[in-house]
Amino acid sequence: MTVNIMSLEYQRLRAPQDHGQVLQSPELSRFSQHFHENRSLLDGLSFPIETSSIGQLQRQAQVELVDLAFAYTSQYRDVEQPSGDLPVIMSGHQPQLFHPGVWYKNFMLARLATEHRAVGINLLVDNDLGNSTQIKVPTGTRQSPAIKIISYDRAGAAQPFEGRTINRQDLWESFGESVAQTISPLVANPIIRTFWPVVMNNAANMGPEYAIAAGRHAMEKSGENQTLEIPLSTLCDTTAFAIFAAHLLENASQLKTIYNEAIAEYRAVHRIRSQAHPVPELGTRDDFTEIPFWLWRREQPTRQTAFVRWTGNEVQLTNFADVDITLPAGQLSQALQDAKNDGVCLRPRALVTTMYCRLVLCQMFLHGIGGSKYDQLNDMIIHRFFGIQPPVYYTFSSTHHLPVGLSNVRPIDLANVKNQIRGLEFHPENHLTSNGQEFSKYQLEKSELLASIPDRHQKSDWHQRLEQCNRNMQPAVDAQRTALLEQQTEFKRQLAINKILGSREFSFCLFPETIVDELIELVGEGRG
Repeated sequence: MTVNIMSLEYQRLRAPQDHGQVLQSPELSRFSQHFHENRSLLDGLSFPIETSSIGQLQRQAQVELVDLAFAYTSQYRDVEQPSGDLPVIMSGHQPQLFHPGVWYKNFMLARLATEHRAVGINLLVDNDLGNSTQIKVPTGTRQSPAIKIISYDRAGAAQPFEGRTINRQDLWESFGESVAQTISPLVANPIIRTFWPVVMNNAANMGPEYAIAAGRHAMEKSGENQTLEIPLSTLCDTTAFAIFAAHLLENASQLKTIYNEAIAEYRAVHRIRSQAHPVPELGTRDDFTEIPFWLWRREQPTRQTAFVRWTGNEVQLTNFADVDITLPAGQLSQALQDAKNDGVCLRPRALVTTMYCRLVLCQMFLHGIGGSKYDQLNDMIIHRFFGIQPPVYYTFSSTHHLPVGLSNVRPIDLANVKNQIRGLEFHPENHLTSNGQEFSKYQLEKSELLASIPDRHQKSDWHQRLEQCNRNMQPAVDAQRTALLEQQTEFKRQLAINKILGSREFSFCLFPETIVDELIELVGEGRG
């Protein structure tokens, strides 16, 4: 396996600030070019992986992916079964009540899949911890807003989404109405009113977060959205994933070295001191090598770090807790599937998740801002570990504010007022009006002082006289100061309100039902 060098350049990705603004990186006009380049790149890959090649694995995995995604999505909405030979465009996110900027990515996925005759599939990243079961809901009045925290369940012990069940049925059943009533003084018809009954209906057949995702996906249908969805945990049960995971386990030592070197370079370029960002380095324990996977048992879904150790023709896989199994090296992928059938759950961490998607499952992956930052690091790992040019990925996000009549006052407006107040104190002569003629003598005296600045040894008396001139002219600008102080107070109040009500992080379920049409229209405006 060839290990090449790929340098990293700092990339600035920032969420749009204003309502209706979007982030598209690279430019959408280049999408078709990059999509076809990715297809050619991936079609041409031939390096061996287990008993086949990466190309054969791709074909097997994508057929399996589309079939599984169609079967999963068909549980809760009617979709057309796509052809098995179409390319795939993917995106993904945790099954949560995320903000509309994340939702924008799903609508963009639908548009791009339609335009490029591809299957659009959204990945439900259900191996992340489902330890947040609450959202922030603004309430009160426009002039005196507040934030209330409302939960749809009691979180309980930290568990992956895929292992969660409803702990508090009363919170679950009352959530929709509680949210609607809380936000009603500010938003009259929040989408939660129609959305949550659909979620509750889905929950009869699936876990809480899956039901939330299914309800959100069903609402996208109004935009003629034919995308499919699938949980990551379902893909982890496939033969293709077992083959890919076995390849990484077989080269765990090399992967650890490349992984950690890439993290060090990323931190240096981005000037990150934290040892936890963007991800922790892989370590060792005893003579085991850490791998970028989680490992747990299905009956006890608590995420644990995975480690491997090779001894002769066997590999020992453990989380140093409730999983410690020995697998035959010669049939590792099959052994991983057998372990899965015995209740062992091997799940990829973030970087391996998108690595698998980008190299095996799809011809283009669409990220949000957070995932895109991660995959700057992943590009280096892919290049150095597999010895190939990483396929291009795209970043999409947008900003949406609740329709609550936000003030157009900006922090720079407050800063300008503060500067004006400071100017009255230190340069009152520039603000004298016709009513301030009686103070002109102080203005003249200050002008003469400034025209003959002494050296530093004689400057004390000169400085005192200058300050006295400024003080003597203050009565002439008192009215201006009063008006500016009142404006400063009002600006601070408006900015405080905007800080509460103007967050782009409010869940999509708090917005009016028109948010779906707004997103569809916004996607349509982004001409490629």
